[in-house]
Amino acid sequence: MKYLPIVLLLLLFSCKQKNREVTPAFYYWKSNFNPTSYEKKKLDSLDIQTLFVKFFDVAWDVNQKRRYQ
Repeated sequence: MKYLPIVLLLLLFSCKQKNREVTPAFYYWKSNFNPTSYEKKKLDSLDIQTLFVKFFDVAWDVNQKRRYQ
């Protein structure tokens, strides 16, 4: 019972609405990174600041439990 005011204060001050900023981004999931002029214009027009690019695939050997060499 003596900890009840502390717990109530913690609950009261921990319930805040956090402001989150959402920025649009895209994945570029092709083997070669060579965006066309149309794709570049579209990224510019949508004000895209982040582009996630796939660099390579990793082939996994299930039996050896490691990547292929």
